Amino acid sequence: IQGNVPLSLLQAGTPEDVSADCRRLLEVAAPGGGFLLDTGAAMHQGNDVNLRAMMQSVHQFGVY
Repeated sequence: IQGNVPLSLLQAGTPEDVSADCRRLLEVAAPGGGFLLDTGAAMHQGNDVNLRAMMQSVHQFGVY
């Protein structure tokens, strides 16, 4: 299973919103392994702060 951090959230949300959404996705889809946290589509431009929040969320909430 792969996905789905919305591009709209990564572009216009706050780092706190991104972290909360990533945590929710990881809590729902990650148990048992095999989940890849990813964007919902190809990203041509990004908000560096929000992308860092997404990566930090994986380290904080996504450890098996």
